[in-house]
Amino acid sequence: MSLSVSKSLDNHIQIDIEDNGIGRKASAKIKSNKVANKKSIGIELTVERLSNFIKGFENDFSIQFDDLIDTHKKAIGTRVKLLIPTT
Repeated sequence: MSLSVSKSLDNHIQIDIEDNGIGRKASAKIKSNKVANKKSIGIELTVERLSNFIKGFENDFSIQFDDLIDTHKKAIGTRVKLLIPTT
């Protein structure tokens, strides 16, 4: 897992989180095959918390998920990019 934090030119802090897991599609497939089908709400809660945190700011935040693939179209992880306003 890697984490990088930088300040962008448009008054945002950019946070990139990258892992080398099996990817979101493979993870979803595994979860769908489990006997106990429990809904995961971790990402949903994180987005809600960030929304509440930045309500007083002029600019909106964004969250982006990218599936990482190699040259053979094999999943090699996920990247999450957060843009959080500084003003």
